[in-house]
Amino acid sequence: MHRYSSTFISDVTYESEVFHDIPCRFSLTVAFNRPKGRHLSLILSNPFTYEEDRRDPALKQLENLAVNHLHDVSSMTIISLLPFCGDSEEVKIHTQESMHRSTYETIIKRNQSTIKKAAALSDGLVTAWGPPPYNVKRDLVGRLYQKEKRWLLKFLKAEDKPLFVLDKNEEQPLTKGSHPREPHRGNSCVGLIPSLIISSTRVGIAEA
Repeated sequence: MHRYSSTFISDVTYESEVFHDIPCRFSLTVAFNRPKGRHLSLILSNPFTYEEDRRDPALKQLENLAVNHLHDVSSMTIISLLPFCGDSEEVKIHTQESMHRSTYETIIKRNQSTIKKAAALSDGLVTAWGPPPYNVKRDLVGRLYQKEKRWLLKFLKAEDKPLFVLDKNEEQPLTKGSHPREPHRGNSCVGLIPSLIISSTRVGIAEA
């Protein structure tokens, strides 16, 4: 159990591990100082930081979203398409130099299990992974990203859970490439928008 300095956040809990010198964070759950309400899970592309004493840049936006707009939400869990921590260049270097296929499979299997558990405990799921952070045709981690996105979309189609995208006060809730907008880029989050039916062309499902 870990605490940030925010007076609105009561607790932050991590599920993380290091594989072959590569830090992975599978989930981050935030509890807010308010009466028990809805619990949401947000699906990002990958975690920004592994360190427990550093504030994830996405977390500040999500805290502001909960404080100012989602008054019935008392907790959130952040999960990811890929659990590798760091920016895209760090992840590419670490994964290509340090990991074998068996390690990939172990990490991905655990991440899928985490996503399933988070979905089961959630009152709603927010797709917020943004454009691909990797070259999905050339990079090893980029191809893995695409594979996991296809798995996730198939899983979401089968889930009987409300689906949302972030309302960032933009003309469209999706990017030009039809990807759901990320919490930490562009305008501040001002709410949630119910998503359309998941398909190959809607709710941020573009393959490129």
